[in-house]
Amino acid sequence: MDKKIKPIVEIKIETLVILDEETAFLSENLDKKKFKVIASSSELHELLDNYFQAKNIVILVELDWGNPISQFHGYQVAKELMNSPNRLSNFNLLFISSLKTEIIFKIFKSKNRIFTQKFKHECITNGFDLTNVTIPQISAKKFDYLKNYCLLESGILDRLEHDIRNLLGNTDEEKFQKTIEEIKANGDILTPEIISQTETLANTIDFENRKQILAEIHSSLQVLQNQINNPGESSGKKSHAKVMLIEDNADTLSKLREQLDKYFHKITPFQNGSKAFAELEINARQYDVVITDMELLDGNLDDEKQGIDILELCENKYPFIVTRVITALPKNALKRLIGKGIGEIVFKSGTGDSVIPPFENLVEFVKQIDKEVKKRRQLRKMQGSEISWWGKYLTKQLYITKIETPDTCNSVWENAISIANRFINNEFDSLKESEKLSIEFKQVKETVSNPESGWEIIELLLTHRLIALWFASKNSWDEFYYSGDSNEAYTNLHGFQPGLQSKTFKSYFNTFLGLSVASNTHYTDKCKLFSKNVFPEELEWLSQVKSNNLDIFLLRDVNDDFQGFFIDFMKAYNEAVISDDVTFGEAMNLLDGFIQKYPDEKLDHSKHNKLKRIFTNALDDFYEALPSETKTRIETIKQDIFSV
Repeated sequence: MDKKIKPIVEIKIETLVILDEETAFLSENLDKKKFKVIASSSELHELLDNYFQAKNIVILVELDWGNPISQFHGYQVAKELMNSPNRLSNFNLLFISSLKTEIIFKIFKSKNRIFTQKFKHECITNGFDLTNVTIPQISAKKFDYLKNYCLLESGILDRLEHDIRNLLGNTDEEKFQKTIEEIKANGDILTPEIISQTETLANTIDFENRKQILAEIHSSLQVLQNQINNPGESSGKKSHAKVMLIEDNADTLSKLREQLDKYFHKITPFQNGSKAFAELEINARQYDVVITDMELLDGNLDDEKQGIDILELCENKYPFIVTRVITALPKNALKRLIGKGIGEIVFKSGTGDSVIPPFENLVEFVKQIDKEVKKRRQLRKMQGSEISWWGKYLTKQLYITKIETPDTCNSVWENAISIANRFINNEFDSLKESEKLSIEFKQVKETVSNPESGWEIIELLLTHRLIALWFASKNSWDEFYYSGDSNEAYTNLHGFQPGLQSKTFKSYFNTFLGLSVASNTHYTDKCKLFSKNVFPEELEWLSQVKSNNLDIFLLRDVNDDFQGFFIDFMKAYNEAVISDDVTFGEAMNLLDGFIQKYPDEKLDHSKHNKLKRIFTNALDDFYEALPSETKTRIETIKQDIFSV
C-alpha cells in the first residue's frame, strides 16, 4: 500500500510560545486565538513540516525535551526555526528562563551562547505573566544580520579573529581572559590545533610569548575560516552558472575573482562597464549571472555605462539573467534606490585579502543564485513566437508571468486550450454568430495599459494560434486554402464569427498570431504555415490532439536544448552523426531503439558512466519544456537505465 503523503499547509500564528511539561502551566491563561503553545519535540516538527508564519516567538531556554538542562535546548530550537526553509517571514524573538542571563552566559559553553549575547531574556520569577512580557521588535536587516552572520560558524570565527587581532597590541588582562573564555566556549567548532594553542596561551604569562601564540591562533582561525567559507574546493560542488563579474579596480577585480572562483566554475571578468554592456548586447545568452559594482570608473572619470545601466539592460532586454550588486555603499540606501533585496546586494570591504567579508555568507549567496538561475532558465530560450508584437512584447510577458505568477499564466493557457478544443470539435458551429469565436484583435498597447483586458486579448490570440496550428497539422503542414469558395478554406471554418476574410493571411497568421507563413506564387488564396515559433504548451496540445502531430517538426523547433543533448548523447553512444535538421519523429525512433537495445548490450563501465554524465548534466535544461510523450521516454532512461 502506498504511504499517504501529508499535505503541506500554511500555519499563521501571532505569538508562538515554546515550553516543556514543567513550565506548561505558564500558558494556562493565554488567549488561544492569539497564542499557540508547543510543549514537545513532536509538536515542533509538525510545525516545521509545514509553511509557517509567526509574528512573535517566545522560547524557554532550558527546554526539557529529553535533553540535559545544561544544553539549553531552547537555543537550538530557535536556530531550527530561523533556518527552516518553510519559514515564510521573519519573527521577533524573546527567551525566558528561570536563570538570570549572566548565569547562563557564565555556565553555558557552546557556539549557541551567541543567543545569550544577542537576544533579550526575561527571568521567570514569582508572578511571571506571559501576557505582559515585552517582545523586542527585530527589523528585517537585523534578523538577516543575526541569522546570516552572528549565528553562523563563519561569523563566530570572524569575531574571534577580530578579538584576537585586537589583543596583539593590548595588555588588558580582563580582555585577555574574556577572549580565552570565548575561544573555549566555541570549542565545538574549532580544530584540535586551535584548542591546544588556546590551552598553551591560557597558561602563558609573558606578554611577548602571548603575542606569538595569539598570532599562531589568528593564523589557524584564518585557515579554518577559509575552509568553511570555501567548501567548493574540497567538495567539488561549485555552481555551473556562467558569471559576468564587473569591477573597475584591477586589484579588487582580481581578488574578487579569486574569492568567487571557489564557488563558480566559470567567471568572465570585466574592468570596464561599457565593454561589459557591449558584450551583453552581443552575447547575453552566454551568461546566467551578472555581478556588478554600482560605481564604475574609466580611468579617473565615470564610465559611460554605470552599474545601474547594466542592471536596467538585463531587466529590460535579458530578463533571464540573474543580477547581483557588489558595493561598498550602505546596503539599505542602495536597496531603496535600485529595488533590490538585501540578499541580492553584497558588501565589499576595502581591506584584507578577501574583498567580500565572512558575514556575507557566500554559500547562501551562491545557493540563492542557483535557485534563481534555474527558475529563470525558461526565459533564456523563451521558446515561442519572435515575430511582430510577439517578439517585442507578448512572448516575454507570457514567460515572465509564468515565472512570477504561474497560476495566471496557467489559467490563460487552460482557457485558450479549452476553447480551442471546443472549436475543433465543432461545438461553435451551431451557435449564434455573436457567440462564435471572435476575430477582432485589439492593439498591443491595450495589453500593456490594461493588464486585465490584456490577458483576455492574449487568451484570444493563443486560442487562434492553437486553431491555426491544428489546421496546418491536419493538412500535414502542406499548403492549404486560406480563403475563397472552397469549404476546405480556413476562413470558412464555421466556428469563427464573420469577417475573417477581410484580413489577409499575412496579417492574420504573421502579424496577429506571430506564425511563420509563406504564400503560393500561383494562388493568392493559398498559403503554408511552418512548424516553428511554437510554445511548449502548443506542442503538448498538438501531440494530444493527434499522436504523430509533432513528427515532422525539426527537433530544434521542439526544444533546441534537447536537440543539443540528443546529438551529444547519440554520438557518445554509437558515434552516430546526427544532422542538425533531425526531425522530432526521427529522434524519437532513435531514442526508442536505444531504450530497447541498451539492456542487452555489453557496454563497458566507462561508456555507461559517460552516457549517464551527459544525461544527468543536461536533464534540467530541457525536461520541463518537453512534450509528455518525450518525458515518458526520458523517465524510462532515468529510472530503468541510469537510476538517477
